[in-house]
Amino acid sequence: MNYRAVFFDWDDTLWDFTTNAREALQTVYEKHGFNRWYDSFEQYLHSYETYNQQLWANYAAGLISKDFLRRERFKLPLNELGIQTDDETALQLDRDFLQITASKTRLKQHAAELLQSLHGKVRIAVVSNGFTDVQHAKIQRSGLAPYIDYTILSEDVGVNKPHPDIFRYALTQCRLEAHEVLMVGDSYQTDIEGARRAGIDQFYLCPNPPADRKATYISGNLLDVRQIVGLTSGQ
Repeated sequence: MNYRAVFFDWDDTLWDFTTNAREALQTVYEKHGFNRWYDSFEQYLHSYETYNQQLWANYAAGLISKDFLRRERFKLPLNELGIQTDDETALQLDRDFLQITASKTRLKQHAAELLQSLHGKVRIAVVSNGFTDVQHAKIQRSGLAPYIDYTILSEDVGVNKPHPDIFRYALTQCRLEAHEVLMVGDSYQTDIEGARRAGIDQFYLCPNPPADRKATYISGNLLDVRQIVGLTSGQ
């Protein structure tokens, strides 16, 4: 089937969030002397990621605010060790982290090649739950901005993925119907299930998905999007 537009998640779909955020977090860890309390950065990283993932899930579900997420993901790992951290200190840690993160430019494999080949042939939109100021900075510094026609961020729309309204808003912005669009993302809950609820076909970017996870297309290779939207590898 040929599509007229492709919607992309940003973090860990086009932009290598896992690597970039880890590097930024390690800088914060070292800058603020967290080795006073942890045996290794990996020990801190495990604690941070455990809390951060749950907070992001709650944020996507509309259960907590942006400020709560940003504050608590730095407070909770330290509180776990009995280290009390006030709100302003936690938010300063988060500001440092986000500033460093936004300067990172590592992309997912084939992201640049894919967007270059799609540009001018289909409309390209980024649909993301990421914070507005940070996501715009990431996109501008990534080198992918010239290929992106629309940037749809949950803070601007007022709802997060997987709520179907953010996908409907993106459809309206692109002046397209759901059947004309393919959504590409790495998160099954927010990207794939959200797009399905909006009637949009899905490309689940996952090399080894669990058997119970279904999508219109499943692949671990971004370049497979080209064939799906009707382009050959040479186009």
